[in-house]
Amino acid sequence: MGEATLPKLAANRLTSVDALRGLAALGVLVGHAYSFLWMGPREHYQVHPPLSFDPLGWLGWIFMPLRYGVFGVELFFVLSGYCIHRSQAKALAADPDAKSMKIGRFFLRRFFRIYPTYVAALALAGVLRYVVLPYMASKGYALDAEDATSQHSWSNLGITLSAMQNVLPFPSGGTYTPAFPYERIYWTLSLEIHFYLLYPLVLLIIRKFGAANMLVLSLAVGLLWNILYFVPYTSNLPWFFLNLTFFAPYWFTWCLGAYVAEIEAEGCKFRGLTPIAVTAAVIAVGIYLVGHLIKLPDRVMLEYWLEYPVAVVVGAVLLWSLKSSGHRFWRSMPVRVLAFVGVFSFSLYAVHYSMLRVIRAYLGPHHSTVLPALLACAIIIPAAYLFFLLIERWTLRSPEGWFGKRTGASTEVVKKETVCASEGVKPE
Repeated sequence: MGEATLPKLAANRLTSVDALRGLAALGVLVGHAYSFLWMGPREHYQVHPPLSFDPLGWLGWIFMPLRYGVFGVELFFVLSGYCIHRSQAKALAADPDAKSMKIGRFFLRRFFRIYPTYVAALALAGVLRYVVLPYMASKGYALDAEDATSQHSWSNLGITLSAMQNVLPFPSGGTYTPAFPYERIYWTLSLEIHFYLLYPLVLLIIRKFGAANMLVLSLAVGLLWNILYFVPYTSNLPWFFLNLTFFAPYWFTWCLGAYVAEIEAEGCKFRGLTPIAVTAAVIAVGIYLVGHLIKLPDRVMLEYWLEYPVAVVVGAVLLWSLKSSGHRFWRSMPVRVLAFVGVFSFSLYAVHYSMLRVIRAYLGPHHSTVLPALLACAIIIPAAYLFFLLIERWTLRSPEGWFGKRTGASTEVVKKETVCASEGVKPE
């Protein structure tokens, strides 16, 4: 890894951030591995009763909480908002009249950080999904229904590459939902790119009205779009408007990360965070529970209401990690391992889903034990690290001469780029 070795990362003040990123990446990987290869908790209970003398059953019960690792998506978005806004937050804290960032330079850095890895991952996904899986089917391996019917499409590839899969409509059951063309997992990266495009607006609002008002605005926008799903006539609204409901809750999550950066820049004071957090949690949980009580239709997508309280919890964890980043806990070996995984978390996100498709075809789905899922994780993690070494590692450095300074010239700058560059997120 060059400069970004495991011991050096552990000595870095922001090891806590990389460790959280590694935790999120592993959580998403394990959560998806469970959904691909494990039978599920209800079936597991029937096959392996909790009180039976069954070591494999006990193993399943021990690892069962890991199936909720897909909540790592929220952690990824909060970390992204924090990392993107951190330098600007520090600059504004030092000088409120400081010049704003150069937008062209920001977008160029983001493009170089995301797209080389994204293009390579899409190429790998195309080979695995549209070449390897059909070959395995011809050899007698049983494919999942989605894999068996999927066909390569250049237009779908273009939609995915341009991050438009959450904007263009996709017919499903008579309604329009965000599309998942080419490879399902990249819907989160599409949202990440949209957040980058909106960041200049977020920064402008922060400079004009303050970070707390920016967070309140993002919360209001998210709640407004979710509430509109309770109104019957919204089904006749344009598809673009409806698809914003998919985007709006995560915008609050991302802005919450930016707000944590503001709190850190001011000395980790909890100014304004508590009332906003409580308001978001109470409103979201209240409406979620009421929706279940009156049995609202599935199209309301009640799970999006959970985004707000989960985001608040994740933001609190991030803020705690920043306040305690010098604690010996962050220098422990398990945390250092998580921080190491956090460095290549983008690669792990980018390649794991298509690899799981191939592993599922080889091993078969819905096993009664979690061992195949854990085995798949053990295969994918080193493969993702190899992908990082070959592709992503080079995007941590800016090309010489682009910005008047060679960012790869010093270990400190490379380490800062490793810890604070957003990885583009992250799985469903």
